[in-house]
Amino acid sequence: MPPLTDRERLTHYVTALSSWDFNCYVHWKSRVAADLRRNHDITTREFSRLMFEHVNRGGQIDEIPETREPWRDEYSYHYDMRFAIPDGGQVYVETVLVMGREPDDSRIEVVSVHEP
Repeated sequence: MPPLTDRERLTHYVTALSSWDFNCYVHWKSRVAADLRRNHDITTREFSRLMFEHVNRGGQIDEIPETREPWRDEYSYHYDMRFAIPDGGQVYVETVLVMGREPDDSRIEVVSVHEP
C-alpha cells in the first residue's frame, strides 16, 4: 500500500494523532469502540495511544484513495495502519482524516479495527 507522503496531510494527521489523550482529536464510531472493548479488552483511549506510538516509532500510515460508495463523495482518502497490540494480536486500523484549516483543527475518525 502507498504510504502517506503528502506533507500537509501528514502534518494534519500526525498533529491530530499526537493529541490522542484528548477525545476531540481521535473520534471512534460507537460500533467500532464496542467491538474493540469486546474483542481486545482495551479502551479507545489506550488504543489511540497505541496508534500514536506506532506512528511515533516510524510505523507506516497508508493513504488509500477512497473509491467506495458512499464514502468517496465525502472523503478523498482513508488511512490505514497495521500493528501489534498488547494482547498479542495484530490489527488493521482504518481511519479518515477530517482536515481543519490548521493542523490543530484536524481530527481522525476511527472507522474500523479488525484482524488483518
